[in-house]
Amino acid sequence: MTRRRGIAWLSVAALLLAGALSLRWLLQPEHLAPAILDLAGDALGLEIRAEGVGEYRLRGTPQLVVRQLTAREPGATRPLLLAERVLISVPWSTLRARGRERIAERIELDAPVLDMAALQSWLARRPPSDAPLPTLTRGIGIADGQVLGAGWKIDGLHAQVQSLSPGQPLRMHLRGRYAGDGISAPLDLHATLTRPASGAGVGVSGLLALETAAWRLPARLTLSAKLQSGTGLVLQHAVLGANARYESGERQLPFALGLA
Repeated sequence: MTRRRGIAWLSVAALLLAGALSLRWLLQPEHLAPAILDLAGDALGLEIRAEGVGEYRLRGTPQLVVRQLTAREPGATRPLLLAERVLISVPWSTLRARGRERIAERIELDAPVLDMAALQSWLARRPPSDAPLPTLTRGIGIADGQVLGAGWKIDGLHAQVQSLSPGQPLRMHLRGRYAGDGISAPLDLHATLTRPASGAGVGVSGLLALETAAWRLPARLTLSAKLQSGTGLVLQHAVLGANARYESGERQLPFALGLA
């Protein structure tokens, strides 16, 4: 072996060793999770950080789990989203496509806290886009979530979305408790959209109870409408039906309601 050839082989071996060490370093959860969150943050215009120890799985369908996640606009003091745990499951075909495919398997969020004012501020700064919604073949799961608004909140939010796909019906189950302006409202609702887009038909059915210190109004309701989402969520051509009962002390008054 000539000296030049020996140096060449040593160089190749050094490059392979450096590549293997770099790959091993990147695949450690404490390095892989921040790298992926940085990519997501750059795409969304958000600072996304995770304080907890991350986990990943490459066998089968790749999964990434991050803990103690915080997402906020750059320079903002109020976080847009907090979550104790986030799981993202993405098929190998999406990873190989390097962003050309917008297909994931499932997203799960444990104890997320969504700030509506921060969300609206971020949405107002986002440029318009015709990009389609991503596809989630096994949907979205939310456990023990919270939504914070101006003078109101939703606690104990549990949500299951069976699947999400552009142009396809969307079905979800929501449970939680609304509180604001002296009114509390536990809810357990099933909702269906003909498609996840503005102009879709929406149907809602389930249980809703309005509660104050003086009275309670539990109801089983059905709602059908057309959903518009230009500057906000607006229900058009709504038809509401409810079987309800007014309760105050020992007094109970059942009644039926229909509005169109």
